[in-house]
Amino acid sequence: MSISRTTTRWNQTRRFVRRHLAWGRLYRATSYLKSALWTVPLVAIVLEQLLAPLLRALDAWLRWRLAGLEPAGATALYQTVITLTLSFLVFTFGSLLVAIQVRRRPADTADHRHDTVA
Repeated sequence: MSISRTTTRWNQTRRFVRRHLAWGRLYRATSYLKSALWTVPLVAIVLEQLLAPLLRALDAWLRWRLAGLEPAGATALYQTVITLTLSFLVFTFGSLLVAIQVRRRPADTADHRHDTVA
């Protein structure tokens, strides 16, 4: 085998491995990012930081008075949203806790079903 042919074969193999390894890394990274819990809040924070000044400028330019609330009314609305959000979180995590307990209950009682009380 000639040196040029060996070099060509080596370059082809190297490109093949790089292409496939890059695809594997990309697949692993996207799979991790889809399953990770921190990515959505991070993206939301970045988007908020980027879009909030633009929306404020648009609001000042259009002079919208959507709800026409005074500061006291806006504060009351904000407090209501916070209260409802916390209530939703408590309800969601409470339901999750009940679901976990129901799921574990048959496993706990299955071991004692043949026990008799004298």
